[in-house]
Amino acid sequence: MAGVREGIPPKIEEMTLTNTKSRLISVIAMVVSVACGNVYAEAPAGSQVRVRRFLSDSSAEISIDGQVKTVRVGDQLGKWSLMAIIGDPSARSRAAILEDFSERLGHLLVVDLTGVKLDLPKSAEPTSTDPKTLYLGHTLEEFKDSPTDLLGDQILSKPGDPDYAEVAAVFPPIRKMPTYSFVGTDETMDKVGFGYGGRSPNFDPAPYDPAISKIRDQGQVLDGLVGGYLPVLRFVYPEPEGRWTEMITFAPLRISNGNDRVQPVWYRIVHIENGSVKWAKYIDSYHPFPPRTEYDPRIFYSDLVGLSNGWQKKLAPAMKIDVPDDRVANMARFGLVREVMTRVQDFPKYGAVDKDYAGSRA
Repeated sequence: MAGVREGIPPKIEEMTLTNTKSRLISVIAMVVSVACGNVYAEAPAGSQVRVRRFLSDSSAEISIDGQVKTVRVGDQLGKWSLMAIIGDPSARSRAAILEDFSERLGHLLVVDLTGVKLDLPKSAEPTSTDPKTLYLGHTLEEFKDSPTDLLGDQILSKPGDPDYAEVAAVFPPIRKMPTYSFVGTDETMDKVGFGYGGRSPNFDPAPYDPAISKIRDQGQVLDGLVGGYLPVLRFVYPEPEGRWTEMITFAPLRISNGNDRVQPVWYRIVHIENGSVKWAKYIDSYHPFPPRTEYDPRIFYSDLVGLSNGWQKKLAPAMKIDVPDDRVANMARFGLVREVMTRVQDFPKYGAVDKDYAGSRA
C-alpha cells in the first residue's frame, strides 16, 4: 500500500523506529480499519412495521406505528418507500422491502406478516476533510520528524479509551488507490475491484446520472456499507437542494450458468429528491443491451437477503467479541469477511483483484 493515508510518505523506512512503536501502530490500525471498513454507528429503525396482508405481487397493506395504508411498489408511507415484494406466495414466504431515504443514512427493512425480519442499516462517511483538522493540530512535518510517538502519546495520554471520532480524524481519508474496494465470494475465482467513487471494470454509474462524474472528480463521494459488516458497498453522490444519488453493490452468493470463473455483481442506482425515490435502476453484472434491457428488482432483493443469511452462516463459528463500540466489532467482522472473499474455496489468495493479486505471474 502506498501509505496509510494520502500525504504520508510511501516508504515506511523513512520513518524512524521510534515513530512506529506499538502504541502508534495500534492507533493507526484503528484508523486504517475506519478507512477501509467504512463501518459506522448504526441508528435504530425506530418504527413498528409489519405487513397486514399482501394484495398482489406489487401491493400490500402495511402498518407503520399503527398507521395502516395500502401501498404499491414505488409508493411511500411516512418515510418508508416500498421497493419490492419478494418471495413465493404459495409457500407463504412473501416479504416487503421497505427503505428509508429521508436522510443519507437510513435502513433497508425486510418485513413480513410478523414484523421486521431483517434490518440493514446504512453508513456513509465523507471521503474529504478539512486539512486544518488533521494530525491533531500538528503539521505533517512535525509528525514525521518527531523522535517520539507524537500522535499515539497525545491520544493515549487522555483518561479512558481513545475516542473513536478523534482517531478517525487523525489522517485524511484514503482516495487515491488503484483498487479502492472490491466484492467477491469464495465460490468463484473472480474478484471485482472498484476505483474511487464506485466504478468497476464492468460498470460505471455515471452514465445514469451525469452529476456523478463531477462529484467523483471533486472527491465529494460519501462511502459506506449496508448491513453493518456485510460486504454491500455503498456510494452516495450528494447534490444541492435535497438531491442525491446512491449506488449499492454486492456479489451475490450464487454462480451463474455454472461458471465459477466469473463473479456476478449486482448494482442498484437510486436517485432521491426531498426524501422520495425519483428513479431506480437495477443492473446484474453488466450494462444492459437489447434484447436484455431490464433486470428484475425482486431478484436483486432476494439475492441481498440470501447474502445476509449466507454470511451470517459463514461467520457463525467465529469467535464472539464484546467491545464497547459496535463499530469496532463490525470492523473486525468485515475484515474477516473480506479475507474469506479473497479465497477460492479454501485456497488462500494474496489480495483480490488486478494482475498484481491472486493471478498468474507468467
